[in-house]
Amino acid sequence: MPVLLSSISLFGKALFYTQFGMASFGDQSDIDLAIISEFLFDKIWRQVFDYWEENENTDNVVYWSRENSFKDYLFRGWIRPDKLPPAQAFDFSRSWWEFFRELTRQGEYGPYKIRAGLYKSWYYLEKYQSICIKECKQELGVLE
Repeated sequence: MPVLLSSISLFGKALFYTQFGMASFGDQSDIDLAIISEFLFDKIWRQVFDYWEENENTDNVVYWSRENSFKDYLFRGWIRPDKLPPAQAFDFSRSWWEFFRELTRQGEYGPYKIRAGLYKSWYYLEKYQSICIKECKQELGVLE
C-alpha cells in the first residue's frame, strides 16, 4: 500500500527549539515523521476495531494497556503506533515497528531513531502542531 511522499512531513520539538537557538540537532535527536493518509488511517482504524471487537469478551486477549490513550489520540485524528494493541497480538503493530527499526538501522538518514505518527488529514496535523507550537512558546516565554 503506497503512501505518497507528499503525504509525509518532518516534525518535532527539536526543530522548533533549534529555530530559537535553544537546542541543536545532535546524535541523541530523533526524526519524527507525520504520515497523512486518510486511506491508511481508516484501514488501521478498522483493523484496531476488529481486534478490539474480537477480543472484547475473551480470556485469551493480550492485555492492551494503552487502549484508552489510543482512543484519546484517535479522537484527535491521529494514530500513535506506541498506543496500538501489543505487537505480539496485532500484526500491524509488529510490521510498523519492524519497518521503522530497519529504516533506523540502515542509517541512511544518520544515526537517528526514525519514528512516525499517522494522521487522518492535514487538518488534524495542523491542529496538533499549533497546540505544540503554543506549548513550546509558553516554555520559552515567547508569547505573541
